[in-house]
Amino acid sequence: MQCLVERFGMEVWPSILSFRWALSCTGRHCRVFNSDVRVRAAKKGNYLYPDLSIVCGPIEAFEGADDTMTNPIVIGEILSPSTADYDHGKKFEIYREIPSLKDYLLIHSDEIFIEHFTRNLDGNWLLSDHKGTDAIVELPSIGCRLSLTEIYEETEASLS
Repeated sequence: MQCLVERFGMEVWPSILSFRWALSCTGRHCRVFNSDVRVRAAKKGNYLYPDLSIVCGPIEAFEGADDTMTNPIVIGEILSPSTADYDHGKKFEIYREIPSLKDYLLIHSDEIFIEHFTRNLDGNWLLSDHKGTDAIVELPSIGCRLSLTEIYEETEASLS
């Protein structure tokens, strides 16, 4: 059986991933968005389109731009060979300007592996690696958890 991402292309994965997180976060007053929602970083004013973003509570829109949020708690990026360096480096640097951001997920597309950065109370970021089908990503900031088996279901990585 051909997987969904292989059949329809990488562009469907943010939507599939957003749907799975939304199911996991049911009843927590959180909203899960795919790459259609724009996020603005505070200091430099950069606009970015994360593959996954989660907001709990009211959405804070940027003044004069109702289509742009400023308060995601979780952001996730699906890594590809062409975006991996940018997502690890400059993009994460920009996202760290967002005061509400607590968790940053780098979701590898070629293997079952997620790098999870969590902002500590002192503002520093702690890295946790989650690898393999037995791993679970826990996001205490929003009270959600999801297994890598669920995240990677119907992807090429799950077939290898």
